[in-house]
Amino acid sequence: MGKVFSFSAKRFLAVFLAVLGVGVSGCTDESQSEELPEGVVVMWDQPPGRFTLNAPKGWDCRNDEPPIIYKCTRSGKDQKHSASLRVTRLAPHIVATRSDPPKNELHFNIVDDFNLEFTSNQKNPRVSGLKKLPTRLIGGKKAYGKAYNYYGKDRNLRIVEWMIGRPDGQWYINLYSDASFIVPPELLKAVDTVRWVPADPTVKPQNTTSAVPTSGSSEGP
Repeated sequence: MGKVFSFSAKRFLAVFLAVLGVGVSGCTDESQSEELPEGVVVMWDQPPGRFTLNAPKGWDCRNDEPPIIYKCTRSGKDQKHSASLRVTRLAPHIVATRSDPPKNELHFNIVDDFNLEFTSNQKNPRVSGLKKLPTRLIGGKKAYGKAYNYYGKDRNLRIVEWMIGRPDGQWYINLYSDASFIVPPELLKAVDTVRWVPADPTVKPQNTTSAVPTSGSSEGP
């Protein structure tokens, strides 16, 4: 069995800024049926599943370039400052960058990682109204969520974010409001339709942060 790793605050910041556009095998899914500690996900480098959802009416949803794998924006709207849904993925070998990865697989504690990121948010002076959301299933996998207001240099917005651990990596689904601080309810509902289409096993794994990586019909309490 491999070691359990957690994601650093520095890597979280890099992913968060990238999503905002600020700049910065032989195993199968059944291997996770073994008895594992709460929150631990078994990962290994492999072709990622294809992310898909039912696009809301009036929204343009499409695959994008890494690190943003998938994106939804209102048709005809300014993408920089309009509401959006963006998905990113960290491949297992990237998740394990702070340590020597195991020979075949990585045992990653996504709950510990989520809590580290939440603590980092609490210390960020640009963040307010931070709250955890009830754990839920997205695409058949446990998802850990949070919602908060973010006050940037040229943009203030509400963010709903879900972290999901899968065998093919760590995924983030981020929902962004416009200046109204209201995440469009149709985007929240669209997350209920998320699924991953299994990758073609004959495709060679790509060592890149893929476009892939929140909430239900409401943010939560």
